[in-house]
Amino acid sequence: MSAQREMLRLILECVALAILLWIVSGALYPTFYGMAWIALIFPAVWFMQRSGSLKAIHGENLFGVHQEEDVTIDFAGREAFEYCLSSITALGIASSIRPDIETGRIRIRTKITLKSQGELVLLTISKVDDNKSKITISSKPALARTIFDHGKNSENVRAIVHSLNDVHKIGVNRL
Repeated sequence: MSAQREMLRLILECVALAILLWIVSGALYPTFYGMAWIALIFPAVWFMQRSGSLKAIHGENLFGVHQEEDVTIDFAGREAFEYCLSSITALGIASSIRPDIETGRIRIRTKITLKSQGELVLLTISKVDDNKSKITISSKPALARTIFDHGKNSENVRAIVHSLNDVHKIGVNRL
């Protein structure tokens, strides 16, 4: 079902892009012109999405609003969890923080800004070995039907990685 939803989202984004191009071109051409753009853009975007070439160097999803990144830190267990919690608190973007040490997850709801209605950020901490932990940082809009996030989710992920790096002045390794 998720593949069908992804395909529908991809089609809708291509249609939105074709409509935007149609408007930018002065809307002087008939509707067929917009449909021609869809026919040209959809296969290219579909191929790039499937091949993974729409990902930036650090794994940033350039085409969607959901952003995710994995990093490793030199702490394990409860210490890693507390480290992540202190980094989030120091960042000051959260309107609510729900830590769950048993599952190793920290759920964050960010504040409403002029750019967005808030985001849902999830930090998942998993133990790699006795001295290291892997942290998966995931940020998505609080409103499920958000199409454009103005780079806010990417900004959240980058800010959290930067905060993890700055709180205790240790190195964070990107995976």
